[in-house]
Amino acid sequence: ESMEDVEAFLDERKPRALVFGPGLGTHEKVGQFALDLIAAATGKVGAIVFDADALTTLAKLRDRAFLAFREYGAPV
Repeated sequence: ESMEDVEAFLDERKPRALVFGPGLGTHEKVGQFALDLIAAATGKVGAIVFDADALTTLAKLRDRAFLAFREYGAPV
């Protein structure tokens, strides 16, 4: 899926929470997609749950991930 598809989903379905990571693995692109998802979900989704693989990829992008979490302002 593209980020445009994700944004359309968020706008249309208005989910209260998201789960990210199951089955995606630890590829570098997963971490970037997670950061993009956090940005897209800001102000639209009440919480995001990341699985262990997603957290592993975000650990490689630690500084950017912490900044994204702070800007998101909702439970991660």
